[in-house]
Amino acid sequence: MSGSIAAIAAYDGTGTQGYGTTDKNLPGVKSVFWNEKDTDKYYVNGCSFSEVSSNKGEITSPETIVFTFDNDSDAINDLTLVIERTGALSGGTVYYYMLYFIDRIEACVGNQVICAINTVQLIKDFLNGSNGGVFNEFVDEVDGEGRRGFTDSAKTTTAGETAAQRINLNIFRMLSNNGMDSSYLMSCANNQTLQIKVYPKNLTQEEFNAYTNTNVAHAISGMTNPKFKFNLYANKYSMTNAERDFLRNQVVAKRTNITQFSELTSTAKPSGTLKAGSSITINCDHFNLCASSLSIVGLCHQTTVLLGGFDVELYLNSTSFSGIIPYSIADHTPAIRTPNPNLRHFFNYLIPISKNAHMTETDQSYVPFSKYDSIRVILTAKKDITVSTFQDFFDTLTVVAEGKCTALYQDGAVVFNTY
Repeated sequence: MSGSIAAIAAYDGTGTQGYGTTDKNLPGVKSVFWNEKDTDKYYVNGCSFSEVSSNKGEITSPETIVFTFDNDSDAINDLTLVIERTGALSGGTVYYYMLYFIDRIEACVGNQVICAINTVQLIKDFLNGSNGGVFNEFVDEVDGEGRRGFTDSAKTTTAGETAAQRINLNIFRMLSNNGMDSSYLMSCANNQTLQIKVYPKNLTQEEFNAYTNTNVAHAISGMTNPKFKFNLYANKYSMTNAERDFLRNQVVAKRTNITQFSELTSTAKPSGTLKAGSSITINCDHFNLCASSLSIVGLCHQTTVLLGGFDVELYLNSTSFSGIIPYSIADHTPAIRTPNPNLRHFFNYLIPISKNAHMTETDQSYVPFSKYDSIRVILTAKKDITVSTFQDFFDTLTVVAEGKCTALYQDGAVVFNTY
C-alpha cells in the first residue's frame, strides 16, 4: 500500500518512527492538526505603525534630534529611521551614503543610555538587512526612463527634489524569525520616558568628502543648499486593562536584544606603515552584555581588496577565546559575499560567540562579558598597509557586540542590567 496511507500501514511502534509517533490515544500525545497553536489564549492587543514625535523639523546644521515616545503606548518595537535630504546633489556612488549623515544614535530611558549605534554599525545592519540593503532608498525624481521611486543606487537630485533612505534600528525588535520578542514595555515603566536621540554629521560637502578619505569615486561633486530631516517610526501597541494590570503587578525581568560598540582609540591607531605581521588592538573592556557575536567593521573607500586581510584573535582577560582566526576562514557576513562592488568599500568580519544550531531564541551558550575585566580584539595585518591611504578605515574601525541584557520592570520603572 502506498500514498498517504504508507506511513500508517507500515507503522508497528518500533524503530525510529516509534520514538516520535504513536497510533494510540495516550496521555500527552499532540496533534499536528490541532495543538497549542490552536488552543493557547493570549491577551488581545492592538498595534499601529506610526511616527514618533520629535523636537526638530528640517535642519541645515548638526543639531541633536530627540524623539520622545508618548505615554499612550503600552509597548513599542520595530523602530525604523528615515533620512531625507532635499536639494541639489551630484557625484557619489555608494548607495548607503546617507547613513554618513549620522554620527550616532542613542536609546535612552531617563538618564540611562540603553544602547548606542554609530555610523558603521548602521551600515552593517543596512547591508545585512533584507535584500542586502537594496531598495531601501527612495528618490522623488523622474529618471531618464521615466521612473520615480525606490532605487538600489545613489541618485543625483536637483534643487527641490528629495532623496530618502530608511534603516531598521537594531533594538526592541519583534524577532519573529526566532520567537524572541524584545518589545519595550512602556506600560510597566510609566514613570519614565523613552527617547531616541540622533546626532547628525557631515552635512556639508567638505565634511562629507573628508569622511570618504577624498576618494574621488565616492566624493560629492556638488551639494547645494541641502536640508535634512530625520523621522522615526515604530510599532505602538495598546493593551487591555487586564493585561496591563497583570504586567504592572509583578516584577518583569525581560531579556532584550541590544548592541554595544567600541572604536579604535586614537592612541591605538598606527602611523606611517602598518607592517605585515604587526597588530592593532581594540579595547572593549566596557562591554557588559550577554554576547552572541562580535563584528569587526569599518569603512574602506579604497576597497577591502587593496586593504588586505587580517588575522583576528579575541582575548577574554588573558585567555584567547578561540585562538587566531585566519582571514581565509573568517565568517564574513552575507553582505560581503555578494558580488556587488559597492560592498568592497565596507570591512565586515564576524566572530561567532554562540552557535546553537536552530535554537536561536535561546541563549545558553551566550558569553556574559560582564564577568571579564579585560576584553581585547587583536587584528594582525597580512600585508603592509600605508595608513594615510586607508585613514577612513582606521578612523572608523569598530567592534560591535550583539547579544542580550535584562530589562527589569518594577514599580513603574525599568533598569537595564546584565545579570
